[in-house]
Amino acid sequence: MNAGEPNLWKNYKGGVMEEADCAGQSLDHGVLLVGLENDKDGPLLIVKNSWGSRWGREGFVYIRATGVACGIRKMASYPLFIKQ
Repeated sequence: MNAGEPNLWKNYKGGVMEEADCAGQSLDHGVLLVGLENDKDGPLLIVKNSWGSRWGREGFVYIRATGVACGIRKMASYPLFIKQ
């Protein structure tokens, strides 16, 4: 995903990250999408970061699920388990 302006992520303590918070189009950070939640303004992606539980909301960031959601929808990947 696009982590936006570096200090935005470094200083994130809570709240909802909006598409406008993520500057640019480059994908520069890997995260894990773990869930979806709704608030009064619509759907939110619940995303686990790799920086530990002392970062953000106990290791998670909530991103508004509009547009490409800070690039998280641009290059998603998932494992395939092939039974042999």
